[in-house]
Amino acid sequence: MKEKLIHFLKDLNIKMNNELLSLDAVEYVEKIKEHASIISVYNNDSLVAFIAYYDNDPNFDFAFLSMLAVCNDFKGMGYGKSLLEISIRKIEKKGFKRYGLEVKKNNFDAIKLYEKYGFVFKEERKNGFIYMEKKM
Repeated sequence: MKEKLIHFLKDLNIKMNNELLSLDAVEYVEKIKEHASIISVYNNDSLVAFIAYYDNDPNFDFAFLSMLAVCNDFKGMGYGKSLLEISIRKIEKKGFKRYGLEVKKNNFDAIKLYEKYGFVFKEERKNGFIYMEKKM
């Protein structure tokens, strides 16, 4: 899975004019594989979508969505929605109180999806991102 995830992220990052990742894909994948929960969706052995979120706060106070990504050819098929729903259920089941995320402020489709699931705008951050949070 590691190599497929790296390849997926490198391709997606190129398609997004290198705005997806702030660090190297290999470094990012190592980080999430060690510290995050990852759920992947495959189609014919090809990775088409995944979600990575940190749910390792020992106090079960705060979980953080690191990335939700869907291959361009598979957008609009419900993969992002399904992955987000699964992560919310898992986080709620563990007893977390809050679920946070950062999203590009011009990524209107993603913002609309997050709002639909109860995430609310909290603050604008540097480099064109906004911070959103959902109370569980």
